[in-house]
Amino acid sequence: MTDPGPEAFLADPQNPALNSATMMRIGDDSRPDRLAWNAFRTLALWQTDAWVPRLLDVGLGGERPIEDVEWEGASVQLWATGVDLERSVDVLIDGPNGLVICLATLDSSPTSDEARNAMLKAASDAALGGRRPAFLAVVPTRDDEGQLQALLEAAASGDDLDALTAAVGWVTWRELSEIALDLAEEEEDSLRADQVALLVDQLQARYPDLDL
Repeated sequence: MTDPGPEAFLADPQNPALNSATMMRIGDDSRPDRLAWNAFRTLALWQTDAWVPRLLDVGLGGERPIEDVEWEGASVQLWATGVDLERSVDVLIDGPNGLVICLATLDSSPTSDEARNAMLKAASDAALGGRRPAFLAVVPTRDDEGQLQALLEAAASGDDLDALTAAVGWVTWRELSEIALDLAEEEEDSLRADQVALLVDQLQARYPDLDL
């Protein structure tokens, strides 16, 4: 893959999290950092209580222990967990009553070790504030759904991750973009709509067969 170049779409370009180290990761087109940054900073144009429940509904489905958690005022940060990651990028959604760690990857799944380490971090950090944790992988497609489920179930095994029971799942890049598209269609805001369009264009440039 080639460097996306200085003119490639970058959401929230003045954010202080974009320092020299993170910009090196974003500039590496073999990594998921730019796409994850753009997807989650686009979603963060809306209050977290408008989209985090939708994200969890898609990623976890059905009844789950993290349902009915209040997400208003939650922060959305990349590179904030301290988990050592080679092929994935971490996204921390940190609210007063719940905490979600997402691992986004361009591969079919995160590695088992990376997933487990992120799950342990979610469980331990959430426990400090008496909050409810969840873990989501962000992957290109659901084509390898069975394999991905088996990997995540194995990574989440053990008494030290009981807090994540029924709170481990995954979403696709397309599903993230669909949430943003739905939000843009629900209100008339040209600036937000334009940013969602840039996100969709970037996603389709990486995955040409993606229908959005």
